[in-house]
Amino acid sequence: MEPEFAPQYSTGERWRLGALYVVLGIAVYGASKLWLAPHFQRFAQSPQCVAVFGISRAAVLVYGAFVGIPLLTALVLGVLTSRISVRAIRARQYPPPGQKVLHRTRIRKGRSAIALACLPIMTAALLCGAAVWGAFQARNLIDHLRGSGFKERVCAPAGHGATGR
Repeated sequence: MEPEFAPQYSTGERWRLGALYVVLGIAVYGASKLWLAPHFQRFAQSPQCVAVFGISRAAVLVYGAFVGIPLLTALVLGVLTSRISVRAIRARQYPPPGQKVLHRTRIRKGRSAIALACLPIMTAALLCGAAVWGAFQARNLIDHLRGSGFKERVCAPAGHGATGR
């Protein structure tokens, strides 16, 4: 029996998808450079100063790195892949029926299709587990900082003192 292959995008569709991804990539890069990076730099300049919703900035940075990044990655992965994965599991075929692909892709059926469809779900679950682990590590790190003499303080406003710029 000859293998089946999933339908492919036409050349025009590939170019349109590529252009869309390039435009989205430039928009995300531009937003991060023009908006996110300056805010993060101001936030990170004096993490021991003030508080965000009653939590010190240092704790926000540590929890953001150990918990926020894995959870955000799991969320994005889930949003982007869950629909295709569920369709593939229901059909017991990967890629699911009617799903176009960029390159020549052999259709897998049965257990191997379900295994391929479950990979993104398992990866998101692993990232959620990493976030739970990260929460404990962040807590230990913050406790260690407090025990080592790290003092949270209210700094002078910008332009008024040693920390202002």
